[in-house]
Amino acid sequence: FFFNDTATTEIYTEQIVGSVRCVQETGVRVLSMCWVIYGHEYNARLKIATNLASVQTEIFQSTYALVVIAGVYAVDIFFFMSGFFFTYIYLGKLAKMRFNLPTYIMTIVHRIFRILPLYAMLILFMFKLMPWFGSGPMWNDFVKNFSGVCKDRWFYNMLFIDNYFNTFKTGYCFGWGWYLANDMQMFLVTPIVAYIIHKNQFVGKLVTWGFILFSCAWGTYLSLEYKFRFTIPCLLYTSDAADDLLCVDLGGRRIIKKK
Repeated sequence: FFFNDTATTEIYTEQIVGSVRCVQETGVRVLSMCWVIYGHEYNARLKIATNLASVQTEIFQSTYALVVIAGVYAVDIFFFMSGFFFTYIYLGKLAKMRFNLPTYIMTIVHRIFRILPLYAMLILFMFKLMPWFGSGPMWNDFVKNFSGVCKDRWFYNMLFIDNYFNTFKTGYCFGWGWYLANDMQMFLVTPIVAYIIHKNQFVGKLVTWGFILFSCAWGTYLSLEYKFRFTIPCLLYTSDAADDLLCVDLGGRRIIKKK
């Protein structure tokens, strides 16, 4: 890692030969990141809002609410771009190299060592230093759920399997690290799929559509089986109008969850 090289690459504005112009010129990454931040920020503020009756009956019934709710899931755009760009680049490399087990292993190892050092530093910062960087009535909950648990659960993040072992009950060490875990797990099969596409486009398309349909079907099954729905985890509101929500804080006392 060299700061000068990285900074030059990140702020380089000229057209790169062989790049995908529709992505570079539309700024889809910047726009998507703004959408993700907007959705998450809005959702975080709802947890301490005082007008939840309006939120439940008016705001979330409007078409505009779709932009807010979808902002939480807009991170999927980066999953798409990650897979798209890797396949785009890897197919070009496959025309010049032989794909075998050592090549596959080195591809995975290269990605791990490209991500892991900085990721480890961020988790260390989250665990040891982050608790000293804030204060306020919500800060202790943040530290407890996102920083304090790193003492016992950091190794799940280092193995990129924290999305299977971290839950609301256990807390989340570096909670947004689930994205890297998901991305790494999908990356394990991406070189194989790219190789299949390189050898036979028809079979590659069948495999790709098979993954897409399986993902949709599995997600639908889990949603129906476990009754997943969009909720606001903790709401500071005292009205009976909040009875349909997940939990209510009665006058600043402890959260009482519905059974």
